[in-house]
Formats: sequence, structure tokens, C-alpha cells
Amino acid sequence: MKYFFYLDTGGESCSNLQLYSLTQAIKYFNEVTIKYNKTGKDSPALIESYVFIISCLGLSISQLLGQNYSKKEKNIPKLGPIFSDILQREKKIKKRRKKIITKNFDDLIYSYNKCRHFGITIDDSTHKTILNLTYAKTKKYVKITYFLWDLIIKIISKNPDHRLEDLYLLKIKETISNILENNLHKFQPDIDDY
Repeated sequence: MKYFFYLDTGGESCSNLQLYSLTQAIKYFNEVTIKYNKTGKDSPALIESYVFIISCLGLSISQLLGQNYSKKEKNIPKLGPIFSDILQREKKIKKRRKKIITKNFDDLIYSYNKCRHFGITIDDSTHKTILNLTYAKTKKYVKITYFLWDLIIKIISKNPDHRLEDLYLLKIKETISNILENNLHKFQPDIDDY
């Protein structure tokens, strides 16, 4: 069976889809930053970009969690319970901090779901969420995602049965660092921010 988390995004036999999604989000965010900095204002034209970025961020997190979570069950559970289970494994993070991290995770996934399921609802909540996206919110989601990737990988790598060596962790860190450095965006989220 071919897995889609082996190798890097340029791999010959497979692709690292989770890293590809994250990379696209960061690249596109850097392009949006240039556009946003010209005016310093949000615009309806940028909403499409925000939706795309948040969709890629959420996709990368859902793939990272889903492909690296295993309890030998028939079906993989929803993202919230997966993340909660993984986060509970980390004993060094205090309970209060876990609540803050979980709230930010939930906020990101809520917006991600709205961005990928933006059909008409009775209360128009999906469209309202999308119309209220801003550069600042999108930047926050980029930072949160980067933080979550780092946290999830650290926690999962403590499990002796993990398959993270297949992710080529150094390649992931190099890829993300290169994207951020080459586009002058250095996201160094501090856990205290979340």
C-alpha cells in the first residue's frame, strides 16, 4: 500500500500531502501579505485568498492528525477527539494551557469547516464567518497551525509505534523554515500566545 506521508513533496513514488497543504498555505499567505501591505486594509478580493489559506491549513492539520493517529480502529475518529487524545498524552503542558491550545485548535477547525462547506444555512452562519475573515485572523491561523504542527509532531514522536520517521521530520522543518525565511515571514509562535 502506498501512503501519502512518505518522502517529501517532490518524492517519486508518493507525496507528503500534509506537508504540501501546509506549504501551499504558507506560500499563498506570503503573497497575500504583500497585497495586504500595499493598502493595510482587508478587501472583498482578499477573502478568496483567506478562504484558500485557511482551507489548506485545516487540511494539513487534519491530514497530520489522521495519518499519524492509530488505535487500530475500523474508522478514524473526528478531528476534535483525535487532537484531544494526542494532547492528553503530553504531561508537561498544564491543564489551563491545554484548554487554551484546544480552544485555538477548535477555532481553526471551525473556520476550516466553514471555508470548505460554505453552502447556504438557515442562519447564514457560514457566509457570515467567511465575510468576517481578515488578514489578522488568517495570520493568527497560520501561527496556530505552525504551532500545532510542532506540538503534534513532538507528542506523537514520543510514542514508540509512531511512523514519523516516514515524514522526514528534518525535511519538513527545512521546508517550512525556507518558506518563511525566503519570504521574510518568521513565525515563531510562543505557547504563551495560545
